[in-house]
Amino acid sequence: MPAASELASRHIVITGASRGIGRAVALACAAHGARVSICARSAPPIEALSAQLGAVGGVFDITDPAPVSAWLATATRANGPIDVLLNNAALLGPKCELAAYPLEDFKDVMHVNVTGTFVVTQAALPHMRRPGGVMLHMSSYLGRVPLPRYGAYCASKFAVEGLAGL
Repeated sequence: MPAASELASRHIVITGASRGIGRAVALACAAHGARVSICARSAPPIEALSAQLGAVGGVFDITDPAPVSAWLATATRANGPIDVLLNNAALLGPKCELAAYPLEDFKDVMHVNVTGTFVVTQAALPHMRRPGGVMLHMSSYLGRVPLPRYGAYCASKFAVEGLAGL
């Protein structure tokens, strides 16, 4: 990501910005003058943060290409080409032994963390600044060093790291 002094001229797009790392990055980038576009599944937090930052906000499921594409088209009309895409949205899922891990929860974690990252990346590519656009896919040390009881999350973050190389 560009140094703070360079952020004033940048359009930063952040998924999963309603709390945690995504929210902190959105606040920091906006504080340094970046034009910020943010999304999440949770309406009240993302709407409040969008209003606070003057950001282009979106509330939708990142695994659904139609709203992702519509949001990115609106964001780039308002803020210009994407300088930095931060794919941050993710689900942790249940922490339990693999033998007891519910299949539907496993599918949900993989769908949001991997398919969602793919969908957003694919939709953002036509809107990226060329040259110089940067895509960041949030992972975790658990994508490389799996721990018991984090099955789907570990597998999904390993896959996200693989997507970064495509």
